[in-house]
Amino acid sequence: MKSSDNVFSITQLSISHLVSNINSGDYSLPDLQRPFVWKDSQIRDLFDSLYIGITT
Repeated sequence: MKSSDNVFSITQLSISHLVSNINSGDYSLPDLQRPFVWKDSQIRDLFDSLYIGITT
């Protein structure tokens, strides 16, 4: 493979699209994924930062 070959591509999806695909079963976590450990407040803070566009 040459260094100029693209291995990955960028796809921008809306949060609603991602949630819809999770709910329909199109997207899921692989079996090797560790158990979900985030607190509700951490999840809320993540979505808040995504909504207002924080990218740090």
